Amino acid sequence: MTKLKAAFVENRVKINHGDRLYLSRADVKTRTLANEDALKDLLDQFGFRTVFTSGLSLTEQAQLFSSAEVVMGVKGAALANLVFCQPEATAICLSPGDFIDPFFWDVAGQIGMTYAEIFGRIVTNHPVGRNDFVIEPERLERALTTLLG
Repeated sequence: MTKLKAAFVENRVKINHGDRLYLSRADVKTRTLANEDALKDLLDQFGFRTVFTSGLSLTEQAQLFSSAEVVMGVKGAALANLVFCQPEATAICLSPGDFIDPFFWDVAGQIGMTYAEIFGRIVTNHPVGRNDFVIEPERLERALTTLLG
């Protein structure tokens, strides 16, 4: 991970305090946060900017993640960009309740990041790891208040 980060991110990068990224999966067909629209006001309240990584080059993604204070998103490939984050950053993974996989916890731990995962109620009937889900706004607000103040 260190070599990958070094190839795309300068050593002098500092966290841009206040740069909070929300990684949306609204542009994919599986494992979506079904009530994402209902959470937009809450995301705005906590200063999150919605990002779709699918339209960004690897270099652009590395730059974006390397200066982020907080990265929150649905468990998926975009969170692999945590490898570019600084140790002081916080990662918040949103997951369907049936998809318990510690991969991103391990990535964040290797970097020394703060990590939290919030599991939501599944609303589709697909194989494990592919279900759409919801996270109640009140639950997300409590978690964000606890983690971010």
